[in-house]
Parts: sequence; C-alpha cells; structure tokens
Amino acid sequence: MVQAVESLQYDSVLTSFVEDCAHIWATWLQDGLPTSTVSRKQRRERRFKTAVSRMTMFMVRPSVEFATSGSWGAFNWMRWRLRINQSYTGQDAIRYKDFVELCSTVYHETRHAEQFYRIAQGLAAGNLRLPDARAVQVTRRLPARGGIRSCVVTFETDAVEDDPRYLTATQRAHLIADRLRIPLPVAQHADHQRDSFAHYVAAIRPAWFRRATLDEVNDWLRATYKKRFSESGTWMQRPQGPYRMHRNRPEEYDARSLEELVQAALYRRIGHDTPRNRQKKRTDIDLFGI
Repeated sequence: MVQAVESLQYDSVLTSFVEDCAHIWATWLQDGLPTSTVSRKQRRERRFKTAVSRMTMFMVRPSVEFATSGSWGAFNWMRWRLRINQSYTGQDAIRYKDFVELCSTVYHETRHAEQFYRIAQGLAAGNLRLPDARAVQVTRRLPARGGIRSCVVTFETDAVEDDPRYLTATQRAHLIADRLRIPLPVAQHADHQRDSFAHYVAAIRPAWFRRATLDEVNDWLRATYKKRFSESGTWMQRPQGPYRMHRNRPEEYDARSLEELVQAALYRRIGHDTPRNRQKKRTDIDLFGI
C-alpha cells in the first residue's frame, strides 16, 4: 500500500511544525513547577520529539536525543537519530533568536533523515543507481591480458548483483541498507513505499532546487554516499564563517534552505520580530507573556 506523499519541503508540513514550535514557546515557562527546571526541560524535549514524530509519519521516524554537543545538532544516519544540543531546552531565559535557531535546527537535521529516506526509495524504485563502489575490486579480478569477453561478463555480473532492480525485495533492502549505512528497517520501509517516489519526483519542485527533483536526489546520493553527513557541523556553515562553502554541498544547501524558511515563518508566527527583540529572553514577560 502506497502512503500519501508528504515531505518536509511542503508548506503544510512546515506550517504544522511552526505551529508546534510556537506552542512550545508559548508554554515555555508553564511546563512543570517554577522550581523544577529538570521537569520543564524534559517536557520541552518531549514536545520537540512529538513535533518530529508528527512531521515524519510518511517515513521511519528518527529518534531524538538531547545531549551535550559542540554544535546545534546533527543527524546520525547509521543509528537513525537526531542529536540536538540540550543546553538550550533547560534555559528558562532562552533568547528569542536562540529558540528560533533551536527549532530550525531540528527541522534541518530531520530533513537530512528524509534525504536518506528518499535516496533509499529512489534506489528501490530503480530511479537511482548506486555509484560504482566495486569498480576497483572488479578491475583487480580481470585478467592481465586478453580475455576481453570474460572482462565484460565479470563486470556485467557484478553490475547485476549491485543493481536493486534485479533483486528480490529482501535482497534489495539489505543491499540499500548496507551501501547507505542506514538501519535495515529504514531500507525495508523505503522499499515498501518505493512506488510513492514517482509521486515525490512529480510534485511541484521547490524554488531552491537547482535542477529537476530526480537530479537533486541523485546529487544527495552522490554527495552522501558512505560519507559522514554532519562532519562539517553547523558552525562551519555560518554565513560569515571560514567554511561557509559547505552550505553549497547539495544536501546542506537543501536543508539550510528549509531551515531559513522555518526561521522566517516562526518569527512571523510568534511576532515581536525586531533585531532588538531577537536578543530578548523568554523571561521578559512584558514582551512575550507568561
């Protein structure tokens, strides 16, 4: 059974997440007893986890871990887990701009999970091909001289073995999980929903996509294949930072574009958006309310 196509790039999903975040902001000082900061922290984190669950119902939902981190957040695709900096959820006096950054980081890292899921779907559906990771191994097995026919047969045999289109559903899921380094249940779910990939590709192309949707997903595949997704860290992508070129990596450019949309929408939703107010703390009751 093919599920209705949803995606974090759709306005309806983004708007729903912004509403969830606006509610978290409104109740920031109401969770738990005034003297129980641990309880407040746990309830805030639970609400963020619920927001992630609500916007990822179309795929395997990533778990969310709030932990000490040197950056705002990261996505571990091998464990299918978001890791979000916990230093902010325990602050009653969190700054307005930091709260917005926290929310947009959650969306950014969740988008990375969707990118891997779409790649797995595209591979299962036969719309994408795995990069030739075994080319060197194949070449080493070829005879030193002559035997051109055996060279061709050997290469074609390996190509079939590595092409999800020629495998059973079980073999396909195991191959995709192995090559992308994602959990097997994620690959199995993507394979089961592989027919919806065509609907995803045919949907309206986001304004920030530089090429057709299928080409964009293929770029995600090639950029992330067997590599660490979050190795650069959020701090490396600051607009004026020395490593801002990492924002132009296809998967980061996509996630960052959505992150900026979330920030703009959340500032509009909460209101009081001036450069000065962005520096104000949530405990400013006169400005933000109880």
